[in-house]
Amino acid sequence: MPGQSLTALLLRMAVTAALLAALTQAVAAATKHKAPPCAALAKEIASLDSKMRAGYGGKAGEAMRDRQRAALDEFHRLKCRRL
Repeated sequence: MPGQSLTALLLRMAVTAALLAALTQAVAAATKHKAPPCAALAKEIASLDSKMRAGYGGKAGEAMRDRQRAALDEFHRLKCRRL
């Protein structure tokens, strides 16, 4: 970069690297806490889907649909990805 001293360039690179490291750490921390609940919810949703395909009675179906709706709402509230 014309007109910049080597010291200024190295300082700018060091700051950029430090910011990138902090951002990477923050994303890793956020993801670490999010994964277990998301995985459990995805497993529960898949299980409910399977039970619903197998057939059910009136009250059991209502309960399963309510639980499925609640699990899907929580899945989206946590901003989980993919089922």
